[in-house]
Amino acid sequence: MSNSKLEIQGFSLLLFVGLASLIREMYAHSRNKIMSNVMKGVLFSALIFPGAGQIILSKYRRGALFFAIAFVTAILCVTAIVRQAVVMLQDVVAAGEVTTIPKVMRIVAEASTTASTLFLKVAFLLMFVCWLTSVIDAWRIGKELDGRPADI
Repeated sequence: MSNSKLEIQGFSLLLFVGLASLIREMYAHSRNKIMSNVMKGVLFSALIFPGAGQIILSKYRRGALFFAIAFVTAILCVTAIVRQAVVMLQDVVAAGEVTTIPKVMRIVAEASTTASTLFLKVAFLLMFVCWLTSVIDAWRIGKELDGRPADI
């Protein structure tokens, strides 16, 4: 099995375990009929976009910072993938092959998996770290707002 498939499976497992934990905590809080600040912050930062949890918990500057970092890194990742796809498409056109929509879609999909430059890896890593830090920060802010001391 290739290294990227193992990374995707590992990430999927991590995401599944995290979502299962969130669902379990949501079920525990469902008896109160009110969602805690911890749950709101974590769910918004994890499932909507980094920084959304901070914004919903009234920490606008932090939320804007996380949002800006995640947005810029996402744009950089997409730009790098599109550049790689354009280079691959130019090679196809230079070879004199007919370009069809399915072929272009295949090239873009291939570019997203083969464009493994150091720049792209760093951008993806930065986005992942931003997302994870945003979730942890939203959890910490929610604990403070709920009146419980943060464990971290």
